[in-house]
Amino acid sequence: MVKSKLHGGDTKALVLTCKSKKSSYSFIFTYLVSSSPRLFNSVQMILRAYDSTRQYRDLRVRSPNLITNDALTILPHEEVYDQLDGVWNLSGDKGELGVFISTNVRNVWYSSIDPKFNVSIPFYVTSTITIKKSKFGQALVVKTTATANSLSIGFRIDPKEKLEKTHRRINRLFRLFHSAPIYGVDFDRSFEDEEEMNTIHAVPFQDDDIEITHDQQQDILAAYVEGKLRGDDNGSDAIPVYNEELGLAVEPLQEGFTLSDLLEISHD
Repeated sequence: MVKSKLHGGDTKALVLTCKSKKSSYSFIFTYLVSSSPRLFNSVQMILRAYDSTRQYRDLRVRSPNLITNDALTILPHEEVYDQLDGVWNLSGDKGELGVFISTNVRNVWYSSIDPKFNVSIPFYVTSTITIKKSKFGQALVVKTTATANSLSIGFRIDPKEKLEKTHRRINRLFRLFHSAPIYGVDFDRSFEDEEEMNTIHAVPFQDDDIEITHDQQQDILAAYVEGKLRGDDNGSDAIPVYNEELGLAVEPLQEGFTLSDLLEISHD
């Protein structure tokens, strides 16, 4: 709950707390149609949809639910375009033999011996798909974006003709994905309640009349400190002067301030 003059008192508000690097931010939103929970419900539904579709966007390694009964667990709107047996994952020193699957959403590889040893590389975090020379010979190299740690994951596909064909096919799927991305979220833009829609659009935009009340004592202290930081009037090396009110030698006061002002702050 927050106090809002536009709403005439306490009202429910949506508070979003965000973090960027070492800084934290809070954003507060109120809804003009106080009787409607649309603002809160919509954000909660979007958050759930975002959280439940991470497989479309996140690089996954050793995912326990990726392979079921030696078959890829297909996501909604996902289609398998090719599956290759006998593909080597070159992430280890000796390589690991397994199955390579290409879909319209991602590239997946899993071990033939242990399906839990797997990797899922969505096109969303794929940067480039190239053929490069490695210590194992020519390899298909999938490089991820910075958001996925800029990894380079290599796969050996024999013979060379199959490697080149797979490379061309995956690049076509990669371009197709970015021309029409699939994020696993279905969104209906229609309004279920036409009356509520009209109500929402009929409300004119208004600035919330918020009064910011200042603490006078805190303002005095802030201004005093700011003046000292700027070096106004008296620097930190100023010679102390005798103050009759205290009977002591003190640092010269900034211009416009009295000893009483500063004593009142300390008393509170």
